[in-house]
Amino acid sequence: MFPLLPIISDDLASLDPRVALRYQNTFMKNALIRGLNDIYLAASTINDGEHPNFREFMEYAQMVCEMIKLHLRGDDVFFTTPNSDGQSLTDILGEDCTLPSTIALQISSLDEMIHSWNKCPSSYTPSELVDFLQNIEEPIVTGMRKQVTSSSQNREPFFSPSGQVESIQGEYLIGAYSEAQMRAMIEGNVLWLAAQSDISILLPFCMSHHDKKSSKYWPTIPAEGLAALPELVKAHPSRWIFAPFDPITGEDNILTL
Repeated sequence: MFPLLPIISDDLASLDPRVALRYQNTFMKNALIRGLNDIYLAASTINDGEHPNFREFMEYAQMVCEMIKLHLRGDDVFFTTPNSDGQSLTDILGEDCTLPSTIALQISSLDEMIHSWNKCPSSYTPSELVDFLQNIEEPIVTGMRKQVTSSSQNREPFFSPSGQVESIQGEYLIGAYSEAQMRAMIEGNVLWLAAQSDISILLPFCMSHHDKKSSKYWPTIPAEGLAALPELVKAHPSRWIFAPFDPITGEDNILTL
């Protein structure tokens, strides 16, 4: 099982965006980690391709892979794109603010396995799926939390960062960006993610993979988005039966297979 990353319960909208960035990123990663953990748990119950929920399980697993790949691409765009001064966030925070490219390859391999099982259910082997998830857990956790001893500018970290999200240090960002600049960058990244995905999947996914008990403030959804959520959920109802939380109420989703 993939461990969740540490978060805070504060209202991120009330924080300096240069400080909040780290936690915005962490909340999304925890949502994705919950998706991987749900695949892991469901694999122990859906033991062959004839299970009545096999197709829904494959659809769910494919969705999780697509959401992870989308997040990885979004991270790459956000952290490596130079600003008007020709400087990127990677220049400021160091290479550890982006994840190793091997993680994208591992998720692509998982996606290919799931696609092949969906095409040929009789070839599905739950032990192979569980073994694969166990093998990629360490590289993914290491990529997110590995110990950082220096940055690209060879300076000592002020908080002993360990991994991607902990290399996103507000102290460095405050010295390089204004609040308005960082807020605009975050909003631009959200718009990029929405433009690159199906909102009827992206929004319910975020809502159904976030534990409201850990923070009632994330994700930040405008009133019109919340009003549209029930209809968005109806667009792909079978996708959410495996999700850890109900996408509308946020209550624990009790799955009976």
